[in-house]
Amino acid sequence: MRFENFHLYITDFSKHSWEHVLAGNAEDAVSMEVTNASDFIQNASYNLDGIGWSAINKPLSPYAKEHFLYIQSFTYYEVQTYFTKRKYLDSYQLKYTYEGEGELFYEGKTYTLGPQQGYVIDCRRPHEYHLKRGPWNHCEIHFSGSPFSYIYDQFLKDEIVSFEISENNFQIELEKLLTLHESLLPYRELQISHQLEHILLMILCHSESYQRTVYNIPENLHYLLSYMDQHYMQPLTLDYLAEFSGINKYYLCKLFQKHLGLSPKEYLLLLRIEGAKKLLLNTTLPANKIGAMVGITDENYFYRLFKSKVGMSANEFRRK
Repeated sequence: MRFENFHLYITDFSKHSWEHVLAGNAEDAVSMEVTNASDFIQNASYNLDGIGWSAINKPLSPYAKEHFLYIQSFTYYEVQTYFTKRKYLDSYQLKYTYEGEGELFYEGKTYTLGPQQGYVIDCRRPHEYHLKRGPWNHCEIHFSGSPFSYIYDQFLKDEIVSFEISENNFQIELEKLLTLHESLLPYRELQISHQLEHILLMILCHSESYQRTVYNIPENLHYLLSYMDQHYMQPLTLDYLAEFSGINKYYLCKLFQKHLGLSPKEYLLLLRIEGAKKLLLNTTLPANKIGAMVGITDENYFYRLFKSKVGMSANEFRRK
């Protein structure tokens, strides 16, 4: 068993099945022995035949539940039969295959889950997965937490559901997470959140869309950004930036939006605001002079822009 160094409890699912679609009965969920078992059984159909090893959850502080990513359950399965159909579960799920093959139906698409493959889904949406070729040895993490909303937006933007990562790389990071999950270390909940976020980011960075984007970033865009970082105080128009980089100005705007989430003008203004913040903190120069020094010659515009971007006036920022 892959997780023999961890304190996991074993459950025998020998030909155990139950259905509670749009119903839910916690007493019938005892054999699963998961945290908030009734939440996992409601609105679902299951059919399992095999063995599962599950982690015991420690109580979660209210602060962690509101601000961090956290594990709701972790289970490693060795199964000959496996079927799940579910919806409306307030959870996200990460599943990873070690041996055998599974199949996921999600958002109108079918995904095959062979060795070293997995998926990340929103369990509030209808989903179904089952064993395709057994034994299907795999693990799954149910997790939640407010920080994941931004991360999941990146999954949605790049249409990432399934992924492929070598077992060695995945297992190293997963065992770090489980070690933290079982520990009593200081900042344990924060460390768990950080490690879970690290695993999710690893999945994003192994995606085809990420690799495709990395290899397709124009080299002259790198040079242009470096130039802007050093010359933001100069009058840099869009036409000038396009001429300097050799990129059509309309395509340049698309590149900025794609890779930075900003237009060239917005990026330039933020560079100037960052430059102004450094001067405010490290010199005694008047704020109106600083605006001109970073390339914003209209004094009133500089004051309005600084407050809108920083949330306080230039003088308040200097005094803080």
